[in-house]
Amino acid sequence: MQPQCPVTVNISREILKGNETVYESWVHRGTQLICQFPGFLGMYLKRPDHSTNNCYQLSYSFDTLEHQAIWKKSSQRSHHMKKLTDMFLAKETSVQEHMPLPTGISKPNRIPNPHKMTLVLIAVVFSVLFPLNALFGHYIAQLPLALRIFAVVLPQVLLMNYVIMPPLMRWLNPWLTR
Repeated sequence: MQPQCPVTVNISREILKGNETVYESWVHRGTQLICQFPGFLGMYLKRPDHSTNNCYQLSYSFDTLEHQAIWKKSSQRSHHMKKLTDMFLAKETSVQEHMPLPTGISKPNRIPNPHKMTLVLIAVVFSVLFPLNALFGHYIAQLPLALRIFAVVLPQVLLMNYVIMPPLMRWLNPWLTR
């Protein structure tokens, strides 16, 4: 039996100048339609800019290929697509459907266990705060409380976010997501 995988459709459209508001209204109405279909996971519209070759980028996802096919073959979609006329569509530059690789090759992202994450964070915070206070505590002892806290929190957060946590999370990920 084939595993059920989410499917994402990415569409790139170049819209005739001056018709951007009409197109965005059309997308909004389409979002209201597609939300009613089973398995719909979400939609995202990126407005044109230099990174998109001045095209709108529209992405929507369904939880399975079957649910996406129900939308694709629906009379609601067909009727809605007929409204996408030459009045405001310069060209549809690409339509791509993406599915994740088969199970075994690509594993879904799993959320870390919150209890294990709490233990990791306690250990890391203690491991960072203790040496920082031991090394710099006597230098900052005369500062007002708010400045003392800031003087310790700033290097702690920077060390945790950029130095300690990224490799630690990669190393502990198998344990955290078990």
